[in-house]
Amino acid sequence: MKKEMKKVKVQSNDDIINIDCPHCDNWEQMGVDDPRHHLNSLPIVKWLENEVLIAYGYAKHEESVHECNSCKTKFVVEWDYDNPIIKATEENNKKIAEFMGYETYEGVDKVCINLTENNGFSSDWGHVPTKYHTSWDWLMPVVEKIKDMGYDQELDKIDNVLTCNLRKENLYNAVIEFINLKNKS
Repeated sequence: MKKEMKKVKVQSNDDIINIDCPHCDNWEQMGVDDPRHHLNSLPIVKWLENEVLIAYGYAKHEESVHECNSCKTKFVVEWDYDNPIIKATEENNKKIAEFMGYETYEGVDKVCINLTENNGFSSDWGHVPTKYHTSWDWLMPVVEKIKDMGYDQELDKIDNVLTCNLRKENLYNAVIEFINLKNKS
């Protein structure tokens, strides 16, 4: 049985295209008008043959296979330019950063924070785009803070994700749900 590769869509706005590796924290941005073969950390391995499907209306977008230079896994990218860079993700990252006590500011299509050199969870420092939605290293200190606050009932969902359904997206969503509930009270 052949294992199916994960598929992601490009995220775009009028100026940039963003691609995230679905397996690790690696991501890459390029200008909308830049040649696609200039991708460095998530290079295109091959284009999938679906031009005929597109021409006859059976497929809507081009697809390519990429290999992540960080984790060495392959995945499919759907070149759907109508998939805007998700404002909700940046709004959620801003909520998490503020929950963690950071002052936030708007970078280029990213919410940024100012990290000190020895911050304890990221090798990046200075003005850094938030990576709560893509990095375990960024997300786990948030979980630890929630646990330290003693919200036992609210922690059930987070603990369930950590023990039963360990996916970054699920934990990220559980953390956002907790922060939203906390902010309402």
